[in-house]
Amino acid sequence: MKQKPISLVLGTTLLITIALSCPGKVGADTHVNKGIAYFEKDDYARAAAELEIAVKERPEVAGLRSLLGISYLQTGKLQAGLQQLEKALALEPQNVQTRYNIGWAYYKLGRSEEAVKQLRAVLQVKPDFHEALYTLGLALTNLKKHHQAVVVLKRGVRRYPRSAEMRSALGLALNAEGNFKKAAKQFRKALELDPRYAGDRYNLALTLHRLGRHEEAAAQAEKAISLDPAMEDGYRLLARLYTAQGKDEKAIEAYRSLIEKFAGGTAEDNHRLGVLYHRWGQADKAAIPLKECLQKNRKHFDCAFLLGEIHRVAGKLKEAKRYYGLAAAIDPHSHETHYLLGTVSQSLGEHGQAESHFKEALKIEPGLAAAHNNLGALYDDQGRYEEAIKEYQAALKLEPESPDTYNNLGVTLFKMEKYKEAELAYLKALELNPGSASIHKNLGLVYQKLGLHDKASEEFKKASQGGL
Repeated sequence: MKQKPISLVLGTTLLITIALSCPGKVGADTHVNKGIAYFEKDDYARAAAELEIAVKERPEVAGLRSLLGISYLQTGKLQAGLQQLEKALALEPQNVQTRYNIGWAYYKLGRSEEAVKQLRAVLQVKPDFHEALYTLGLALTNLKKHHQAVVVLKRGVRRYPRSAEMRSALGLALNAEGNFKKAAKQFRKALELDPRYAGDRYNLALTLHRLGRHEEAAAQAEKAISLDPAMEDGYRLLARLYTAQGKDEKAIEAYRSLIEKFAGGTAEDNHRLGVLYHRWGQADKAAIPLKECLQKNRKHFDCAFLLGEIHRVAGKLKEAKRYYGLAAAIDPHSHETHYLLGTVSQSLGEHGQAESHFKEALKIEPGLAAAHNNLGALYDDQGRYEEAIKEYQAALKLEPESPDTYNNLGVTLFKMEKYKEAELAYLKALELNPGSASIHKNLGLVYQKLGLHDKASEEFKKASQGGL
């Protein structure tokens, strides 16, 4: 979720404090004057350069150290800024603004526990300090102390009911607490106060999404993007919202915009676009973002697996095997991947590899009847008929209503010249699938071998008629 920027306390009070700390000298002190002038123009890098010299000359002036610390913070030098602020606070322990800025620096450094300690100390002295209430709420939310954050921010909202950032922060805390309805209410109020803040449009959209109100959420996400066309997460959320509504065409367009605008998007963005194309039966288009997904993340199992599927269905078995192999390397415990590697290897005539993958699939998932069936067919192709029968029997224990397995069992028994047993297997297969032309044909061949020519002719006739 998005949070509004947290402000340092700058103001003019600090500059007045410096003047009072250096009576009769500030006007004549070139570095102090230049530092303050640059600071007031928001030119913090130059301000810091002048104030560094001033602090060396007057290390005992807390205001100079505080101003230098803030200048460092504003230029991203958080640790250096924190050090100067702590030295300033040691010189003036009662300075509430300096203590707040230290809390701010701790928060920005990700040291939320220390930030909370400083900000609570500020609020003990100045209970209505707006920035302290706001930052404390965010720090507590970061620490997953959601209830405490809500208590602090409700207090802030009561004191500052027209503060959009306070209501926004309360919405974030309520959201983290799982109270989505109340969170949405706060984001709406924040938007009434500041309707052009794209971050709260996004926050509201995400909250409505969590409430299952996808159409409303999409409308808010669209507004967020119109306010901030550079909001990458806005496009991403919008695409997911369209997907949740079954608006695949719009979702595809949103993902394409995301990928085009933001350096090709993430691996997951490309994966989701590939899934949408695949769902629409556009396998060639799906393959392009899926391959890009793997370029960005070679460990993305779903992209590798789906590319295997696409190539298998297209009959490109060597490519399918390559992608399934990558998927198996990423997740060696996927029984489905090993099973499909087995089927592809079997079709390629690579019997040893096929057997290995089927056995691995069964090791991971012993209840996988299809792997037993395919392993039986593999043994049959190699003339290992007894082993084939054992696999078919194992498959039928797991799936006793499988006509294909009964048919395969019949084929193997026929090759072993066990015609009566083959007949029983085929009859059971037809009981389960009476419209199968191939099973009728196989049964006719059995009857030929048994010398039952009338029955054989009847079965061949049914086969030629497509079954029944």
